[in-house]
Amino acid sequence: MARSIDRKLQLARSFIELLDELPIEQINVTMVAQRSGLSRQTFYYHFRCIEDLTNWTAHQVILRTVAPYRDSSWQVWLRAVLDMLYANRSLVLKVAAEDGRDSSIKVFKEEIGLLIMRIVEDASAGMGIAPSDRAMIARFYTAGLTEIIQAWIDDGMREKPDRLTERVEMLLANSSSLLARFVS
Repeated sequence: MARSIDRKLQLARSFIELLDELPIEQINVTMVAQRSGLSRQTFYYHFRCIEDLTNWTAHQVILRTVAPYRDSSWQVWLRAVLDMLYANRSLVLKVAAEDGRDSSIKVFKEEIGLLIMRIVEDASAGMGIAPSDRAMIARFYTAGLTEIIQAWIDDGMREKPDRLTERVEMLLANSSSLLARFVS
């Protein structure tokens, strides 16, 4: 199993290197396989096509970045995620431009949802807020934060991650009063 993951990661690294050099539509399986030192058969053992590799690579970048920060403050988590997205701009912008970006966004939205639900649970502890209300609040903030990040990506990620983090912090600074309104 470890060898299989290593090969998938090797293909993903080669793919990311090629993305720095070429538009995604010019990259093919042969190029990725040659760059990685693996065969086309190995590529097809792990992936169906370039789009499959693109989605898997995006998932891995997201999950590997988010995992170490799951128990951190939302500000630390957000900054780490934005820094990761910014550092991988070539991949992110090309995946975002693809029609099949929905599966990568879904993974990202799930991770944001987990973070937001934890924040809502912590902030509402002992307040007597119904579980359905907590879930609604978490969905609201998940949708908002996901949309802000998506708009940042769609705008070409021109704003620096630290500035975007500051702006989100300002936006959420007084949000705790929203929780108080849901007390049964």
